[in-house]
Amino acid sequence: MASRAQTPLWRETVKAGAARSGAMIVAVAVAAVSLLLVLSLASYHSGDPSLSTAAGGPAQNLIGYPGAVFADLAYTVLGWPAWGMLAIGPVIAWRLWRDEDVGSWRRMALGAAFGLALVATAQGFLSGGASLDWPAGKSGLVGMLIADGLKWLIALIGNPVAILWTDRVVGTLAGLSGAVIWFMSLEVGIPRVPAMPRIGRSAEVQRLTDQRPGDRVIDMESEQSIRQPRAVALPDNRPAPVIAERN
Repeated sequence: MASRAQTPLWRETVKAGAARSGAMIVAVAVAAVSLLLVLSLASYHSGDPSLSTAAGGPAQNLIGYPGAVFADLAYTVLGWPAWGMLAIGPVIAWRLWRDEDVGSWRRMALGAAFGLALVATAQGFLSGGASLDWPAGKSGLVGMLIADGLKWLIALIGNPVAILWTDRVVGTLAGLSGAVIWFMSLEVGIPRVPAMPRIGRSAEVQRLTDQRPGDRVIDMESEQSIRQPRAVALPDNRPAPVIAERN
């Protein structure tokens, strides 16, 4: 009977161990791929053969031709803000390694792409078009197209001073909001600041407020009354009453 009862537990333990080992292997693989992508962007050369460049000879990218293609595509679409997309891999790898909930990587990728598109738009207000080092400028095609569209609308104002300041305000707002959206898309926990007690609140109200849901509220007076020993009745030493008989 004991061996039969222990068999399901043994199987569950083996399954849990296998799942944990698989998660750790996937975490290492994701971290390795993220490192390769970082090296690809870091070693980008505009003269490497890629989808947009028909150059001869081997690629100077550290990851070779695949790295040159990836770097050229990433910089063409988003410019330098494309670096922000690489943060998703380490976040997922860290959560898998710590056996935490990974969350929806698709939601993370979409949110990060939207936020970085706004950052690229802000860069489009600052930089010009394409150059020899950047296939579509530092803002990429996304940032350049959105920024050019917004500039065209702002130009309808007509006043040069108002146009200049509107460009600066719109670019700043796009950059700040994009950075916030990108950070929130990673779903990285922010440490909570402990609440400070308010001035003028009584000790009893503060104690009830600080209690978490499910905690038992204890009345101090009833608690002291429960802890006090009960009074014990002592025998009466007075002489018993004498009952006289009737004549």
